[in-house]
Amino acid sequence: MSKKLNLALIIILGSVILVALLLYSSKYDPARTRGRITEKLNSLNSVIFISKYDNESTKQLNEFAPYATNLNIIDCSDNIEYCEQQKIEDLPMIFISDIGIELVGFHSLEDLNNLFNQLEI
Repeated sequence: MSKKLNLALIIILGSVILVALLLYSSKYDPARTRGRITEKLNSLNSVIFISKYDNESTKQLNEFAPYATNLNIIDCSDNIEYCEQQKIEDLPMIFISDIGIELVGFHSLEDLNNLFNQLEI
């Protein structure tokens, strides 16, 4: 092959690789989304009600790891009276106080991200 053809192929291949890297880097990033969602939940005075004995609650907490320690979490297995007063019946439950939304059951980061995008929060 001629030098011009080789150079053209290298430029095309390099361009394809660059575009692929740009597309890959702009995709959904769970780690960055996890931090952003945690910050939004905190800024909206959210409370996450869980039970350490409930598999769905554990799954929900793992969805926020390692940021779960930054969230306002109430374990209803240790705070039975408080959860009864708040009329918490199903777990896990995310109460987003400032906008009055209750999310019952497990919610993925992607679900929460989509919700905040729809609400433009």
